[in-house]
Amino acid sequence: MKVNYFDLGLYKGTEMGWMINKILPKLGIENYSAYGFEACGKYCKGISRHYDSNDKVKIEHLAISNEEKTIRLYKANNAVGHSIYPTKRNVNQKKFEEVRAMRFSEWARQNDINFKSCFNIMKINIEGAEWPLFQDLVSTKIIKDIDIFCGAGHDVQKVGELKEIVNDYYKLLEDHNVHLYRFTEYKAPLNDDLAKIIRKKYMENT
Repeated sequence: MKVNYFDLGLYKGTEMGWMINKILPKLGIENYSAYGFEACGKYCKGISRHYDSNDKVKIEHLAISNEEKTIRLYKANNAVGHSIYPTKRNVNQKKFEEVRAMRFSEWARQNDINFKSCFNIMKINIEGAEWPLFQDLVSTKIIKDIDIFCGAGHDVQKVGELKEIVNDYYKLLEDHNVHLYRFTEYKAPLNDDLAKIIRKKYMENT
């Protein structure tokens, strides 16, 4: 069974590197496609160059949002944590770049992504945009086809304008049995054993 790996919020691409250079080879999985999404132009450019010769990897300069248009990406003061939300903690509202935004489901439609016959892994680190992402995944029922969610954690509570929906967000995750396994370069020794988790779930599906 083919594996689709979606990395939302690449930053410098560390987790994608772990996935395609260590975890999937360790599991003997060669049939895969990896899709990376990064809103920051500087980071996206570097990662795109790195994977330019790998035809299994596609890098998108794209912000995940709830609509298709050009929006602002507000820059974090410490270069980590850029967000589409000006009220997120640690961003500077006066420093931003404009970036193309899109719903994940629309991107998947345009790219003819096959979820049904594949094993799907989604890594999420998108600084508050988890809210529109999961709303989109639920409304389109794509959420039923994602076998593993992983990432750095949840950031909606860090966004001032989302404070009223934090409880709704966590209820949505609970209602749809979403568990986010820890998979991040930050304090990596604390990560879940994703290779073991993938092996178990992958074997259940094949």
